[in-house]
Amino acid sequence: MQNAAKRGDTELTMAMAELVAQSPGSIPSVVKILCKLDRADYVPELVPLHKFPDNNIIANVRLELAISDPKVAIQPHKLLKHALTMMERGFTPSFRLTRDIIDKIWLCGGRQLAIRAYEELTAAGAPKSVNVMLLALKLYSRDTTKEESIGVYEELREHLAAADFNALVLPQPAISALAMVLIEKRGIDAAQAAFDFLSTLPTLQANLPFTPLIQYYVNSNMVEKLEILLRRIVQHDIPLSISGVNLCCEFLVANSKVIDVANFLRYLERTNTLDYVSDSVFEKFFAMCASEYRAIDFEWAVGALVKIDRKWTTWRVIIECLATKNTRVLSATVRLAIRLSTEKLVMAGMLLQATSTSAWRAVLADDVAAALRVYNIAASGPMYGQILQAIITTYKERKQLASTVHGYRISVTYLIKALSRNVLPAVKADVKPDLISSALLIISSSSPTAYEKCLGLLHDMHESRRQLPFYAATARGCARQRSVTGIEEVMRVVLQHSITPNIRLLNIVMNCYACSAPQSMSHIGPLVTQSDLEQDPEQDPEQDQAQEQDNEPDLEESDAPAFPDAGTMASGHPNLQFQQVALNKVLSIWEQIGQLELSPDHDTYTMMLQAAGNAHKFKMGEDLISRMIDSGLGLNPSTVYRWIRLRMLNDDIEGALTIFDAIGNAEKSNQLGAHDARYSSLQSVALMPSHFVIFIHRYISSQDLDTAMVFFRQLHMQGLKAALWVYSLFLSNLANANRRDLFIEAMKYMLVSNITLDAEVMQIVREYYSATRSD
Repeated sequence: MQNAAKRGDTELTMAMAELVAQSPGSIPSVVKILCKLDRADYVPELVPLHKFPDNNIIANVRLELAISDPKVAIQPHKLLKHALTMMERGFTPSFRLTRDIIDKIWLCGGRQLAIRAYEELTAAGAPKSVNVMLLALKLYSRDTTKEESIGVYEELREHLAAADFNALVLPQPAISALAMVLIEKRGIDAAQAAFDFLSTLPTLQANLPFTPLIQYYVNSNMVEKLEILLRRIVQHDIPLSISGVNLCCEFLVANSKVIDVANFLRYLERTNTLDYVSDSVFEKFFAMCASEYRAIDFEWAVGALVKIDRKWTTWRVIIECLATKNTRVLSATVRLAIRLSTEKLVMAGMLLQATSTSAWRAVLADDVAAALRVYNIAASGPMYGQILQAIITTYKERKQLASTVHGYRISVTYLIKALSRNVLPAVKADVKPDLISSALLIISSSSPTAYEKCLGLLHDMHESRRQLPFYAATARGCARQRSVTGIEEVMRVVLQHSITPNIRLLNIVMNCYACSAPQSMSHIGPLVTQSDLEQDPEQDPEQDQAQEQDNEPDLEESDAPAFPDAGTMASGHPNLQFQQVALNKVLSIWEQIGQLELSPDHDTYTMMLQAAGNAHKFKMGEDLISRMIDSGLGLNPSTVYRWIRLRMLNDDIEGALTIFDAIGNAEKSNQLGAHDARYSSLQSVALMPSHFVIFIHRYISSQDLDTAMVFFRQLHMQGLKAALWVYSLFLSNLANANRRDLFIEAMKYMLVSNITLDAEVMQIVREYYSATRSD
């Protein structure tokens, strides 16, 4: 019957119970088994207890039924009353039932009621078995501020010393809590004595209170005793608790050599507790391996982490630590982790996730891609998208934050090469075309001849995977480098492959021709547009890439020289012969647009106006404005800027101011539109920083600083900001003219607008205030 109950065969158990229940000697066993099966309600049918005389056996059977009664969960104190009443009648509960009563009351009534039950039952004469006292020890040890658990332990020790056990299960949490109470109340010697006594018992070594002793030895810097204890733990492969593991690890990484730490970690691997180790310990251990050149321990540790399937957060900590020390070690870690992993793609994805926000994500992404190529593993499109995105994002940060430590550690040259290595595999993996285009744009923009690398990559692509946006990105890089040779080679390859150019590609080509003049003969420097200011710096990189593609080829601001020539807008006398050639090139593209029956857009007219202005073809420029409006396009901020610039180059400052005053002004634009329809659409154009800066630059060049300040004020009153070179130019001219009033006013506007000053602006401010104080 007991075997049937253990197997969970309820029907067989019940059938056998009916047979054996007729024997009085079998009643306790039958009731016990039925109670375990939650069939105590069946007992009255099988066992008519009222027919049997009251004795200790029947009293214990009734107590067994009382323990199994569902009402105990609601009224646990009644179970205690039942047991005490039974003892008052001269009956004694068995060892097992005494323990079960206390355990049930603890479960249903809480620790304090269970302690009360233990004290009252033992006071009434209930037997104190080892199991009962172990349970009491668990109860009392929950409160480590009191000494009751010590009294229970001393009584338990007497029982254990007198008994002969084959095996004993010690409650490890209670034993550890007891050790902590002994340390606090009686001192470390008492705790050590208890530990030594418990070590002599036939119990699992893992149940002994190692952790409290370790904690005390570490905190008290008792190195010799700690080393003796650790030697015992390691030699016998005794598993420790999480806190014990990390106490030992922290002590070893702070006070031992890497080989000692490695041996302890190997012991943890043998006892299946390596996953208990904290990330900070692994970080310090790998740093020690790198510093002491312990390749064998390093390799083992990487393999062990792979084996236990450690989470990506651990890899993130390790990678950050190794990257700051030696990127070669970082690369070795990546290759080793992927090589030792049975699920190489899963490990690669985990490593990419671990460094998704790290400054070193480009290095790791490139290493992951290289490792996958070594093992001929084809990564998925999303994974290669992560790889390319990591490199592209790092490139952008490197360009924007070149003064940071990480910025200098990862060179632009490395990032360009990393992109070049991964473009073709990414194309084969069907990565989003926008990311491929962004990569090609970065590569092509890196030098005047970098377009050759991009064209080589495009040549190596399968014909079915070549897309026009890839050629447009390459061409855009040439436009940024002002490489006419590169742009013409890109167009030659496009036509050679029988690819029909679209308006975007032709606009980029036109941009290169229109802006290919020397710095002093092109347009003014870079301007911060309102759209740039509104962009969230934490924006998702893929969204950023998509926006970048959508905004092509508006290059006149973001790709302009870093600083304008002071005479560009003041004198307006470019090399007309050179600009005429450039204009002819632009006009040839214009004719090609017509031949292909493409519709010119705002970018097309922007570049036409740029070229016409450079060549001083002012009437052509004015006619282009009319033609654009007649085509239904209307004006936009970029074409309005070129229109103002056209008139400034023609020394028509009044005409330029007329355009400026009508921007966004419905009344003014309608008045002017009554005589010239071109002005009417100015009311729908938004004011941009470039519209103010062109006037600020003009008046600074003519040293009319008061008028320049008028436009400077209006710029900031509109809630707009200019590029830092504008502030640098304006402040330096105000300082040279000793216009302290305007200098202070300009600084106030900059502070209110939260302009982040660069080193050049700060130097101007320091020198000016130093000079004024000395005066």
